[in-house]
Amino acid sequence: MQAVIALVLVGVFVFWLITVWRVKKRKQSLLIIKAQSRQETIPAVEQAFVATIAQLNMERDVLSSLAQSQDVAKIWGLRVLAFEFECEVSPNFEKHLTQFSELLEAQLKTQKVAIPAFKSFALTDIWLRDGRLHFDVAENKNEDTAAYIRDVKRVD
Repeated sequence: MQAVIALVLVGVFVFWLITVWRVKKRKQSLLIIKAQSRQETIPAVEQAFVATIAQLNMERDVLSSLAQSQDVAKIWGLRVLAFEFECEVSPNFEKHLTQFSELLEAQLKTQKVAIPAFKSFALTDIWLRDGRLHFDVAENKNEDTAAYIRDVKRVD
């Protein structure tokens, strides 16, 4: 009887170890995918941002360089490949926010054509707060990100 109990305990322990190892491997894989997506998204966003600002002739209204501030995944889930960007802008920028948003989204769509390895990019949110422009861009590479894009568009 003791041998059976010991065997069951060993089996449970081995099952637990395998489960922990699989979860750790999955998290490592997700971090690699997230890092790769970040490396693809940042240059595409920077190019689209610069082109949009130039097209609107708003160089004087952008007061600092574009920076990535945080991953949207902290809020929406680890598998969502979306990133928030921000920069300081002049008070005059607010008048052009809608036009800027539309042109930036169009520029992001041209990035897909220009760089075919990318699936597609979507501008999912944009806002002004405390003199800073914030916007989220998602790289549509997996089902979780596609669902996030659909959900955000549905809310708008």
